[in-house]
Amino acid sequence: MKAPYTCYCCEGIGNTNEHAPPKSIYPKQKYLSEGSPDYRKNLITVPSCKKHNNDKSGDDEYLLALFTLSIPESKIAEPMMKKWIEAFKRNDSLAKRIFSLSRKITILTQKNNLLIPEKTFAITAEKERINNAMKSTVRALYYHESKYKNKWLNDFTVTSPNFLNQNLFIDVQRQEIYRDFFQAFANPNIIKKGPHHDIFFYQMLEEGLEGACVMKLVFYNHLVFFALLV
Repeated sequence: MKAPYTCYCCEGIGNTNEHAPPKSIYPKQKYLSEGSPDYRKNLITVPSCKKHNNDKSGDDEYLLALFTLSIPESKIAEPMMKKWIEAFKRNDSLAKRIFSLSRKITILTQKNNLLIPEKTFAITAEKERINNAMKSTVRALYYHESKYKNKWLNDFTVTSPNFLNQNLFIDVQRQEIYRDFFQAFANPNIIKKGPHHDIFFYQMLEEGLEGACVMKLVFYNHLVFFALLV
């Protein structure tokens, strides 16, 4: 009898399944209009031990809340907001934690060639929690890509033009790095992977990197992360 696969994140027995990315980012059909696809079918899963499946559930819920607050108005935004409100009803401490780290700001919006100041608020995201959730997803996808043969257990860097910045000012060096990444992944030969691309897809760049890998993850066609596995 073939032995079970080991966990994507350690050498423990993979006696549960971990979704990559978390199943919660895919809206349930009850929140969607009639005729919408079932976004919870054919999702990517990998073997996981119970510890690595359960320990990050709080980070996954936090990530979903930030995503919902960050995506622009769309056919996905409204059902995600409904789900998010339900999650906050179950766990109002999450809402209090997120909004306790918010502050009022003024931004400039261009209208008819004029820059108009508008008041809004900015949330100070908890970088460590975002990193934890995203790194778990990247490790799981890497394991999935290798058909459960190879794992990435070393540390690596995750960065995002949408999150993980320490302030609201433009970092020229960081913007140049993102520009290079976007140009590299603009190659039409780099396949978009994942079951529902309007919710999530990922791409991998390995050619010429001598054993390293760069992974691009896109959520809701708007929120982008890059993982540098070096």
